[in-house]
Amino acid sequence: MKTLKYENIAWRGDKIKAYDFDPKHTEKPFYLEGVVLDKGVLDVPYKCYLVRVTKIIYNGVDKTDSFYEYMRKQNKKPWKYVPFETDEEFHGRVKKI
Repeated sequence: MKTLKYENIAWRGDKIKAYDFDPKHTEKPFYLEGVVLDKGVLDVPYKCYLVRVTKIIYNGVDKTDSFYEYMRKQNKKPWKYVPFETDEEFHGRVKKI
């Protein structure tokens, strides 16, 4: 089976930074940082990382507190899925930090 572009960037316990959009094409960055909890085919139909979010930057603004508050109100864990590969791929979309 083919290895996807960012499949082997990180493992459980590693910290990653994952961009939503190529920063070359946006005025301000959109990304998350977090710790990899698991990887593979999980609760979604694609291969990905399950990440416990430690920071979310939306349009250049730190929205981490708002994200945690929203997830708390929804009674959800502060986790996000980061695909190993997307249709609109760009260099450096996922980095180990």
